[in-house]
Amino acid sequence: MHNYELKLRRAAEHLAVLDEQIDDWMDGAHRYVAELDSQSGKKHVIVKVLNPPVALRLLIGGCLHNLRSALDNLAYELAVEHQRGPLPDRYFETSDESRRA
Repeated sequence: MHNYELKLRRAAEHLAVLDEQIDDWMDGAHRYVAELDSQSGKKHVIVKVLNPPVALRLLIGGCLHNLRSALDNLAYELAVEHQRGPLPDRYFETSDESRRA
């Protein structure tokens, strides 16, 4: 199995857990208060959406990280396949090194 496939599999696991936890969070994700304006007689509804819990934010970050990492790994593997072998050292030079050469 390729590295990018492993990263995609891990991202899919994060998404499955996220689906469950988002549903749970959405049940209590907002609060609202309805107030009657005594002067105008209009009803005002104030809705406050609560921040997602830290665990949910960490799962989202982990999922995005794994998706990005899968893309990086796929790009590398495609470059190796295109090169038909290991990539030359020049592909790993930093911008400072390439400017000096």
